Amino acid sequence: MTPSVLRLAALALIPATLLLATATERDAALAAAAKDAAVIKAGKETYAGLCKSCHGEESVQGDSPSNLFDGKWFRAKAPAEIEAVVMQGVLDKGMPAWGEVLPPEDTLAVTAYLLSAQKPTPASAP
Repeated sequence: MTPSVLRLAALALIPATLLLATATERDAALAAAAKDAAVIKAGKETYAGLCKSCHGEESVQGDSPSNLFDGKWFRAKAPAEIEAVVMQGVLDKGMPAWGEVLPPEDTLAVTAYLLSAQKPTPASAP
């Protein structure tokens, strides 16, 4: 299968309730989840098991697409876009489409964890 076919297949796994929400509504739901200690803990556990080997610890340094903690996103800007990358993967870079494997509550938790752990970039710092 081509990457675009795989992405379409991943989209088929998204629950209908998520598809009905607007991006703004989904961003708000993800931002709220990023403040929920239980969701963050679950996301951190999933991240440790599936993501850390490629993306590293929260303390990782450097400006690279694999650094998910520096506040700079190469493939997404808004929370819903970050969640979409988690779900659809970056197949040409070797990142699996976790939406094909994980239940929606796990992809939400990983996204919430990533959002909660963001460090501001110099351009976005107050």
